Amino acid sequence: MELSTAIKGRVIVAFFVILVLISVYIPYVGLPLAILWLGIVIWQYKRQQEQSN
Repeated sequence: MELSTAIKGRVIVAFFVILVLISVYIPYVGLPLAILWLGIVIWQYKRQQEQSN
């Protein structure tokens, strides 16, 4: 379980680094990507909560 949490953390950090780089080079693309990613995270969290109940 700890390993999967560490992998998730690395994936999140890597995504944020990529998102920041995209935002710097292509500003009008960064914000929609951030909103899309936030929506996916919330959706996955709610889905996980439903499965655990």
